[in-house]
Amino acid sequence: MIEVGIFDVGATDLPFKKTQSGIRVLDASLKEQLEASQRLQQAQVRRAVLADRLGYDYWWMGEHHFGIEGAELSTNPIQVETAIAALTNRIRLGQIANIISFWHPLRLAEQTAILDILSGGRAEVGVGRGYQAREAEVFGYTYGSTVQDQERNRSFHQEAYEILIKAWTEESFSYHGEFFSIPPSYTKWNHAQTIAYM
Repeated sequence: MIEVGIFDVGATDLPFKKTQSGIRVLDASLKEQLEASQRLQQAQVRRAVLADRLGYDYWWMGEHHFGIEGAELSTNPIQVETAIAALTNRIRLGQIANIISFWHPLRLAEQTAILDILSGGRAEVGVGRGYQAREAEVFGYTYGSTVQDQERNRSFHQEAYEILIKAWTEESFSYHGEFFSIPPSYTKWNHAQTIAYM
């Protein structure tokens, strides 16, 4: 059986111009760019609903930030796909990819689990390291992982990936690595309900 999907990373509907140095940029004000981004996200939801009705099997989105070129505008695929899940019945919803170095791994595990629950088990999850400097240097630095230090970026990705798998597959877990300590070593679990499970 052949399965067919759509990959939508988003693109602006604004016109472009070339700078004197030949670089292609949006020909719009910041306000116009914001409005175009809003239209894009609403259009992604409409396209996914149509894809579900037409019988497509998968709807995939990417995660990209600060897309000044107007392409690959998809800042939160999980949130957009949660809106899609509420309006569809069968299409599977995936991300190519959630950039793991921009998230705390437990937060990413929670968000994707919510998408899976609200979609009735239709979530497909992809993760990536992140390679664009403008994104990685803004979001990745928070967790000590930047595109400028590829070995640290790789190590962070591996550690975060291990935490994601544990969060999704183990009833309870702890993790202590170079980047994350779960629970944090400074945490004092002093609620009676929590102490009973420790």
